[in-house]
Amino acid sequence: FPVTIHAGTFTGGAKEGRVGWFEEADKGVLFLDEFQSVSLASQVQLLDLLSAVSNDIHIARTGADHERRRFSVKVILAINEDVDTLLRERRLRKDIYFRVRSVEAFPSLKERLDRDVGHRYLRGLLASYRWKSLRTIDQLCHLEGGWSDMVQTFFPVFLPEALSELASQNWEGNFRELERVAFDLS
Repeated sequence: FPVTIHAGTFTGGAKEGRVGWFEEADKGVLFLDEFQSVSLASQVQLLDLLSAVSNDIHIARTGADHERRRFSVKVILAINEDVDTLLRERRLRKDIYFRVRSVEAFPSLKERLDRDVGHRYLRGLLASYRWKSLRTIDQLCHLEGGWSDMVQTFFPVFLPEALSELASQNWEGNFRELERVAFDLS
C-alpha cells in the first residue's frame, strides 16, 4: 500500500514526495473497494498494519524506517462476492478476515428493488442521481421551452411501466450501473 515517498526513493519519485493513503485518511476512513481483487501479497501488507482492537496504524515513509508515525484510520474493506467462497478459494486471507472487527452485509440493488413496494426506493435513487447530474440553473434557464422545461428537469415524472422495467433489471453493475442509466435518462 502506498505511503509518503521521500525524494529519490525510486526512479520517477516526486522530489517533494507524495501523501500516502493512510496519511491522507488520518483521523478518518480509508475505503478499499473491490477488496476481493486485491493480491494476496497486498493483503499481507495490509495485515501487517491493521490491529484487531484499534484504528491506530504505525507506518514509516519508504526509506525512513526509524521515523514511524501513528495514524488513526478506520479501514473499510468492501467486497461484492460471497465471503465464504472467497475464503474457500483462498482469494481472501483468513487472517485478514479475522482481523476485521465487524462484518456488515448489505443487500444488492436487485434485492432492494425486489422488496421496493410502490417503487419508493427506486424513485428516491433516481431523484438523487438526477439532482447530482443536473446542469446549473443558468444553463437550465436557456432551455428552449423556458420554465416549463426547467420544472420538468427538476421534477421528472416516471411512468409506472418505466419504473417496473427498471426494477426488473438484474443490475449486475449495482448502483453504479443504475446511476449511469439515470444520467442517460436526463
